[in-house]
Amino acid sequence: MGKAIMAAAVLLGIGCTGATEVLSGGRTLFRSAGRVTYGAVYSGRAVKASVAAEAAGRVTMFAGREPVTVFLGGEALGRGAWEYDAAAESVTLSVPAGRSELQIRFDGLASLAPVRVSIPVSLVVEGTDRVVGAMAAEMADERLSGRFAWPGPEGFYDLEARLGEAAVPALAVR
Repeated sequence: MGKAIMAAAVLLGIGCTGATEVLSGGRTLFRSAGRVTYGAVYSGRAVKASVAAEAAGRVTMFAGREPVTVFLGGEALGRGAWEYDAAAESVTLSVPAGRSELQIRFDGLASLAPVRVSIPVSLVVEGTDRVVGAMAAEMADERLSGRFAWPGPEGFYDLEARLGEAAVPALAVR
């Protein structure tokens, strides 16, 4: 089951009056001894969850594999602040009362802080590459966004993002 959940994005949520436990196929997806509302999205790089707890307590969440890093409220937790149960493929940690943002990361991301970069923008005409400016961009939450005022002539252009020599497959222009 773990691989099926990890391959697709899944949204889960529940609110209850006592303990919280969600099972699927006999496997615990989420467990808390107290009143909790939560939602989680699973991807290949991370499990991202919001947990709203009436009181501070411990929660257990299915991860599918051992994480490299666990973040709570945007801060990386030391390995002693969370536990991984290989048999249950789950992570257990303490959350404070109120709403908490949690990320169980598999990719080794060291920080969730936004990273600001300057990306050169080039115009390629008949094989000639000319830098026409730079886009100020920010990378946060696995998304790169930025703005660039086109200094060139009006017209129709094919846009392509490149990382070194390789084209980046997902480019959205709005």
